[in-house]
Amino acid sequence: MKTYIGVRTPSPCVFVIENSHATVLIHLGGHSDDFEWGYRGSGPMDLATSLLADAAGVAAAARLAYEFKRQIVASWQADVFSITEAEIAAWAAQQPEQPEPVHVSFSIPRESDSVIGGQDKC
Repeated sequence: MKTYIGVRTPSPCVFVIENSHATVLIHLGGHSDDFEWGYRGSGPMDLATSLLADAAGVAAAARLAYEFKRQIVASWQADVFSITEAEIAAWAAQQPEQPEPVHVSFSIPRESDSVIGGQDKC
């Protein structure tokens, strides 16, 4: 199981811990250069999109990122947060189906792309 840990630094970083191995969360979304949390802006939107895509899949990210940002990511007020893959999946499973598709645009980086969205700053 994965655990996501965010640390607010001059350029906030989010780490993915799995089997005692740490990597940096891939930055999806393209709304902001950095991940952020604790409010309802573009950095938190990218964080919500990236967390959902990694933990619950791209379809869940496209459908639920706005609500995840509003309900979860915006509520994190500390400089450090932690959430598990299981907690994200459980939240996603409890969400009602949307009658109309919600459009959330983001691009998925190619392996050949340079490091994006603050990953090179961690």
